[in-house]
Amino acid sequence: MDSYGIEIGAHTVNHVDLTKAGGSLWYEVKGSKDALEALVGHPVLDFCYPSGRVNPTVIAAVQAAGFQSATTTQPGAQHNFDDRFAWSRVRVSGSEPLDEFAKGLDQHETGVFPTTITPIKVPRAYPLIFIEPAASLS
Repeated sequence: MDSYGIEIGAHTVNHVDLTKAGGSLWYEVKGSKDALEALVGHPVLDFCYPSGRVNPTVIAAVQAAGFQSATTTQPGAQHNFDDRFAWSRVRVSGSEPLDEFAKGLDQHETGVFPTTITPIKVPRAYPLIFIEPAASLS
């Protein structure tokens, strides 16, 4: 996924509530960053708080670990540099049509998202591979 341009971000080692992690906070945050960086071969810059649970101590650990931003589970779409360790998110199920997705973005009243989207055809950067289902054994 990383080699196709999908960003890999950290999310702790054991998916714990970081506000209750105590002495394992640093291991959970920095350990996940280190493990992913060893896997992908480049810096992992973004973090997502498990279950959105965060407090100032957790934010300080994420900053100290070298992340550039972090995401909560709070709904929203407006971000700026000053709140980059408490960014909100827009949930996407993957089953909504494109125009419904656009309307969902506009619900956050950002004024920067169109209320309708016209899909365009873009050539794929990689070939699609189709696998035929196995023939029935009966």
